[in-house]
Amino acid sequence: MGFLLQDKTLFPKETRYVALYIGLTTGFCGSLTSFSTFMWNCLQALANLDPSYPRDRGYNFLALCGQVIITLCESIARLCFGMYIAQVSRHLLPSVHMHKGCRGLDLLGVALGILGWGVAEIMCDLIPKWRAELFTAILAPAGTFLFIHGLCIHFG
Repeated sequence: MGFLLQDKTLFPKETRYVALYIGLTTGFCGSLTSFSTFMWNCLQALANLDPSYPRDRGYNFLALCGQVIITLCESIARLCFGMYIAQVSRHLLPSVHMHKGCRGLDLLGVALGILGWGVAEIMCDLIPKWRAELFTAILAPAGTFLFIHGLCIHFG
């Protein structure tokens, strides 16, 4: 994400296709780093879950603090490293110029999203071992729609 945020050559601000840029930064990079995994690791440290370590009183809280501090420092370091790589490789990258009306890419993105949702639904039916994980992927679009719709009504 640091690479995409810092790089001005690959995505010039005046010709940036915003949907693609947001999809790559927030969508793709955000899906690689999961906030739920971070929260699960924090809970494991605080509750001393599997793997369980013999700890005295108060050390579970210190394990939680260590988990949070290490994760945040690592995230900031990786962001800065991506920014550095973007600055070093600036002259090697081509410039992506897209006109504002990229309706074809928008429609392709919608079609791929619907197709992926349908494939997840079929896999949920056919693969019982993955059913719990896939069921969340099936319900995610409806939950997102209801959340956004609720925000529009509340702040509308």
